Amino acid sequence: MMSIVWGIAPLLSSFTPMKQAMTENDVYSAAVKDAIRGSDNALEKLTRSDKDYANEVIDVLTPYAEKSINEGFGGIFAWLGGGSDDFTFKTDFTPARQEIIALTSNYNFQPELTQQLRSDAVWTKLASEFETAVGGSEDAKSQFQPIKPFYPFMMALTWLLPLLALGLIALIIKLAPALRNGLRRSGIVLTIVGALLSALSIFGTSAIGNASISPFATAGRAAFLRTMYDLGLSALSVILWVGIIMAVIGIAAIIAPVFMKSKNSDKSSSPVT
Repeated sequence: MMSIVWGIAPLLSSFTPMKQAMTENDVYSAAVKDAIRGSDNALEKLTRSDKDYANEVIDVLTPYAEKSINEGFGGIFAWLGGGSDDFTFKTDFTPARQEIIALTSNYNFQPELTQQLRSDAVWTKLASEFETAVGGSEDAKSQFQPIKPFYPFMMALTWLLPLLALGLIALIIKLAPALRNGLRRSGIVLTIVGALLSALSIFGTSAIGNASISPFATAGRAAFLRTMYDLGLSALSVILWVGIIMAVIGIAAIIAPVFMKSKNSDKSSSPVT
């Protein structure tokens, strides 16, 4: 439990780790691509007709998507900690309209399509499709609800569980008939647990590495799944290192009694008077 909490707690202590992972996996721009593809209007037709134009449009719209997604996830983390559940992933792309129109004028597109970019309907539809692509607040609540009950205690567990582990080891040593036996028994426990944790981490890493993303997944979903993979690998690496350290300490505890003299051997070697 300690190793699992140590692996997960840093990822859930704040939104920063997830934000960094989403930036590295281009989640924001992928969500914009999904919104444009789903809008089925002049903007979608124009971006589909010219790749360079599409990339420039995505570059203009991505900061708006990033702001919206970050605010939404910030609300999720606040909600998990006991804050308000009044958060949303909605965004308004309308402020980017004039910049997109100016950008479009540099290309030789059909006038009837470029004229439609001035319509509010184009940008309302784009915002609607964006919210659909990233999911609403209710979807987010349902996905994060399983961890909400113990989330407030997560950081406390990072130091309570090590104290409990040390207490259990001390109890094993205390109840043993001799210090040597106690060290050996605790060493066996630590070695077994360390080996199991290492095996669990290696198996999990292999499973994540072999996991595939459906070719039919949207760009945003694929990018977000890659983000989850990266966060999962980060947690598993912590578990692996905890397992290795526990196994090393356990082996040391098993070997240490060999170099310790028992009380019986001391008595048998003393001279008879």
